Amino acid sequence: SIEYALCKLWKSWGIKPDVVMGHSVGEYVAATIAGIFSLEDGLKLIATRGKLMQKLPASGAMISVIAKKSKVLETLKVMSLREEVAIAAINGPESTVISGEAEAIEALATHLESLGIKTKQLEVSHAFHSPLMEPMLAEFETVANQITYHQPRILVISNVTGTIADKSIACAQYWVNHVRQPVRFAQGMATLHQQGYETFLEIGAKPILLGMGKQCLPPEVGVWLPSLRPGVDEWQQILSSLGHLYVNGAKVDWSGFDRNYSRKKVILPTYPFQRERYWIETSTNQQKVVGSGEPNLQDTTVDTNTSIVKLLSQGNTKELVNKLRKNVNLSPEQLKLLPDLLASLFQQYKQELARLTTQNWFYQVQWKFQVIQPKRNEFNNQVCHWLIFADSKGLGKLIAAQLQQVGNECSVVYPGDSYQNLKMGIYQINPDHPQEFEQLYQTIITIGKLPFQRVIHLWSLDASSEQDLTTATLEQAQLWGCASVLHLLHTIVKNPNLTPPKLWLITRGSQPVLSQTEKLTVATSPLWGLGRTIAAEHPQLWGGLMDLDLQGSEDEVEILLQRITDSQKEDHLAVRDDKMYVARLVKHIPKKSQPLSLRSNATYLITGGLGALGLHIAEWMAEKGARNLVLISRRQPSEQAQQTIQHLEELGTQVKVLSADISIESDVANILEQIQTSLPPLLGVIQAAGVLDDGVLQQMTWERFTKVMAPKVNGTWNLHKLTQNLSLDFFVCFSSMSSLLGSPGQGNYAAANAFMDALVHYRNRMGLPGLSINWGAWSESGMATSLTSQHQNRMKTAGISSISPDQGIQVLEQLLHNQSTAQVGVLPIDWSVLAKQFSSANSSSLLLEVLQQETFPEKTKEQISDKLQSASITERQDILKTYVQSLIAKTIGMSPSKISTDANFVELGMDSLMGMEVINKLSSDLDFIIYPREFYERPTINSLTQYLSAELNNDNVTTQPSPTSSEIFATKSSLSRDSARPASVSSRLPGIIFILSSPRSGSTLLRVMLAGHSSLFSPPELHLLPFDTMKERQEQLNQSYLGEGLQKTFMEIQNLDATASQALIRDLESQNLSVQQVYGMLQEDIAPRLLVDKSPTYAIDPTILERGEAFFANSKYIYLVRHPYSVIESFVRMRMQKILGLGDKNPYQVGEQVWAKSNQNILDFLSGLEPERHHQIRYEDLVKEPEQVLSQLCDFLNIAFEPELLQPYQGDRMTEGVHQNSLSISDPNFLKHNTIDESLADKWKTIQLSHQLESDTQRIASQLNYELPNLVQTPVN
Repeated sequence: SIEYALCKLWKSWGIKPDVVMGHSVGEYVAATIAGIFSLEDGLKLIATRGKLMQKLPASGAMISVIAKKSKVLETLKVMSLREEVAIAAINGPESTVISGEAEAIEALATHLESLGIKTKQLEVSHAFHSPLMEPMLAEFETVANQITYHQPRILVISNVTGTIADKSIACAQYWVNHVRQPVRFAQGMATLHQQGYETFLEIGAKPILLGMGKQCLPPEVGVWLPSLRPGVDEWQQILSSLGHLYVNGAKVDWSGFDRNYSRKKVILPTYPFQRERYWIETSTNQQKVVGSGEPNLQDTTVDTNTSIVKLLSQGNTKELVNKLRKNVNLSPEQLKLLPDLLASLFQQYKQELARLTTQNWFYQVQWKFQVIQPKRNEFNNQVCHWLIFADSKGLGKLIAAQLQQVGNECSVVYPGDSYQNLKMGIYQINPDHPQEFEQLYQTIITIGKLPFQRVIHLWSLDASSEQDLTTATLEQAQLWGCASVLHLLHTIVKNPNLTPPKLWLITRGSQPVLSQTEKLTVATSPLWGLGRTIAAEHPQLWGGLMDLDLQGSEDEVEILLQRITDSQKEDHLAVRDDKMYVARLVKHIPKKSQPLSLRSNATYLITGGLGALGLHIAEWMAEKGARNLVLISRRQPSEQAQQTIQHLEELGTQVKVLSADISIESDVANILEQIQTSLPPLLGVIQAAGVLDDGVLQQMTWERFTKVMAPKVNGTWNLHKLTQNLSLDFFVCFSSMSSLLGSPGQGNYAAANAFMDALVHYRNRMGLPGLSINWGAWSESGMATSLTSQHQNRMKTAGISSISPDQGIQVLEQLLHNQSTAQVGVLPIDWSVLAKQFSSANSSSLLLEVLQQETFPEKTKEQISDKLQSASITERQDILKTYVQSLIAKTIGMSPSKISTDANFVELGMDSLMGMEVINKLSSDLDFIIYPREFYERPTINSLTQYLSAELNNDNVTTQPSPTSSEIFATKSSLSRDSARPASVSSRLPGIIFILSSPRSGSTLLRVMLAGHSSLFSPPELHLLPFDTMKERQEQLNQSYLGEGLQKTFMEIQNLDATASQALIRDLESQNLSVQQVYGMLQEDIAPRLLVDKSPTYAIDPTILERGEAFFANSKYIYLVRHPYSVIESFVRMRMQKILGLGDKNPYQVGEQVWAKSNQNILDFLSGLEPERHHQIRYEDLVKEPEQVLSQLCDFLNIAFEPELLQPYQGDRMTEGVHQNSLSISDPNFLKHNTIDESLADKWKTIQLSHQLESDTQRIASQLNYELPNLVQTPVN
């Protein structure tokens, strides 16, 4: 009932779904909303269902299993339980619910747990969606047959099939099956994603399905909005989601929203309003025109609000004549000529406007020479496992030999008839058998000793040359190329690795890098379109594309490996004559041209000719003088097409419509024969045929892939092959921007169009005409119109506009008249908008130049730092104030001039998330750490500026007073002394692993290394141990970033977003759960993994350490020590005294006392434990000999050593902030590196302290076997 009521509320506000999907009983609400049955019938049906189920014996059970459906089915088969137990729901890739007899479920759960597969008992009354439901089906069917059903008015995703529901949903049998069949939620989410839906609104009391849905889609996909959320005020949550919908383009019925709510009048201020516009500006009624190669029209706006211009732009010549007749004294002769003159003027206006609008849309790929620095064997820096799909000519074999010489492991794979392990490290698989890729992967993972990190795909090097190319060999090239890459991608994505391997696709001679005489291998070119889409959909897997020289060379292996392992982010590379070239998308300025004229005594062929785009082209060709057109299509003309053809024939153009499939060579030959025998000579070909079958690569089958490839690859090859001996004026391929830039969800389409791009270059090298146009989306015709509204909206959000038919035709004429360039991109893109979509992780090197030219970067930290450095001390404060005021204004969305420098940030509307954004930006721009406490204690521009100015100018810290130990460890600790009292617990939890150290000892590195082990869960600082209850923890850590570690932990283990995770913690605080209960929750959620708790602040107080023993039984302790010099230097550099609230004390001496007291507390604590429960690690050994240190640590923890421990910078290990703009949870020093830095081991030897170490510090250092050179000696009086 609440779901139905929420739906009605949303709809009353104008929020109407494009598609609905329920989960189990939720599908009844979805069906009611879709109009399949009435509310009354829906209630009757669900009430009967519930009543009949409750009559059944309560002998069943249900469990949730963290495993794939295939694994569960395999287990059911092995245990012979398929009659007693069934899959009730597939909620995610590794989230399956099973249901059935309680005893069988218990036995199954025990077996799965023994395999290390986590299960969870569900609190249910019966075993729903299982065989135990069958006794109630007959009676339920009787009632279901009494219901009146209708076909859905909007799309419904069926739980039974996981696809868009067909007509069968409107019958009784469907709802009977629904009771018994599993809920295919994951497949339903995949269908939604495939259809282009990206905004998901959950209708329910709590956001359960959102979390499940996120697991089914790539991390970056989707806007996920709850209607209600426990712990959050109902109005606050639903209005927040409404706001997000509005910002994302949903149309809100504000009159529907603003009614039936109680309200009261408020007194308005008596001063005049400061009238200022805050509307979101749109391009309605104005056309921005940007000039290039013309008089400067930059930022010129053509205002169409004036009545004359508006009428002219609309082509309303009749009204224009009336207007001129009234306002201008014209003779009868002039009035007679006026309509024709105005009609001509309108045409000229349209053409000029189209030309001005489109002149900045032209781009081409340019290959630029790049100097290769000789760095022989650079690729041996970090050994790993390489998977090489080897060619038959021996390059793959040479690469493997070179890699193995420097310690790498290699698996070399050749195409064959079936899977075989030919000998150690040598395999063959069938490119057409996806299961063999899975078999290969599992073998490599099982036997490999090094982390699997690189894939080189060389199979395309064996493609046939163009002289031997036939439709059959072309299809084989796609099987060895795109098909094998697709199957490999499926396997890698299906088996997520902490460190995803980087995929490099290698071709030979497929790209037009140098002169027009360079030979090309077109058969392998689709890999470049597919590769660009992989880069967009799976940036974590992307390595790059490299096109080798047709001739090859002795240094080819060295060059290839050097560039693959190069840290520079070039992913579009080509080798010619042992020189390296990189691809760049650059502006292209077509030559000015006269209007085109086509011959009346010639024939012009348009494939895809009966589509809206093909008909537009046909009309334009007729206007340009063509009198013989052949339109090719696989279907019969629609009524609209017939009308257009009739109109063309009335104007004197003969139109011949031929039904053919151009991917079949005989069909094309038949067409050309008909033209030759019955029409004038063929002089022009427009290849605009194509089909769409969009879907992310992860869910793309090879059958769907080839369906899209056929008309573009086979079809274009057939047209080329059978017309190459004709004297054509033009051969134009309608390609797509997808093959240039890659397009998520269109990997097949991108690959197909990449073939056409290469083929026209090949034709040019043969001396034949050829032009490939990489079109953006046409607005009223073309395939883009068949894209879902979600896909089209995504393009708009990325700054990609559409091309109107008038603009497209004008561009086509311009390019056709000057065919000096084989391939031209027509891309109506706002690069400044698109640049925001690209991060350093997924940006393509192809776009480097256009992004640099078109974007307008904000001031960088170097600029503000340079400005401060060059200014005098008296000027710095004014510069800082202006900078801070601008930053605050930008963050809260106000004009800087409107913000008082004495106004409190909170009163200005700044919330905690905005505060973290400002702190992060300040720290980045000013290049030193600023802590939340410092910011929140100075909540005005004036106070913050004064503080920052003093900190930036404060070079001499040695004269500051020294703190006492009691100041640091009793009254000024960030963890209250009151909270660190002995714990009072009734029973202890199973033991966990504690990392104990002083602050600044490198514990973040160790924590992140341990996070790579499959048997451990090693989150950021939890800051739980010092407290008894969650409410007490909240009070102590209020306005501190120290609480974010627990928030990030819940985000990870429960797959929540930041808001949901924070709501969960608030709920725990409101219940005032004990900290021990929260530890228990964490242990249950991560089981069977062991929890690692790392918080250096624990060592500040010995009582906190004792609480660990009170909470847990037989915990193990890792004691990490580091040289005092390094700790003190890091403490001062990171301004740690600010966290402790000792900003006025000498930071060097604060750092020393923290090191000494923390280590003494740990040593005293560990002395009371059994020796087998604690293990000491020196930080210096950890960075110098990590494998040896961690192998010993694994022995101590009784777990097997795993290579991922040595890759702390690979994969997601909970190092980023909880929000996109938050400070990182990790130590900032950790994030400055991208590999373990061995030089840090000896850094202490270069440090000269400015004060004498106290005797206690020297004693502890000696006890830990640390030398203390460069000691400052106290002078003797």
